[in-house]
Amino acid sequence: HGVLTFADVREELSARGIDTGLLNELKGLFNECEAGHFGGGVMGDGLSGLSERLITVVRSLDKDLK
Repeated sequence: HGVLTFADVREELSARGIDTGLLNELKGLFNECEAGHFGGGVMGDGLSGLSERLITVVRSLDKDLK
């Protein structure tokens, strides 16, 4: 199976007009998820906070890409 990293999506999202601030938020989420996966657990503000941040970023991306 393939692994999707921030580097895989950054260029495409940037080309589609996603602003730097949202890209940085997304990069932070990728980094935190990768650290949690490879480090053995959720880092930072825990699963609840991570879920809330993911929902916010996905909603922003959805709105900006329409």
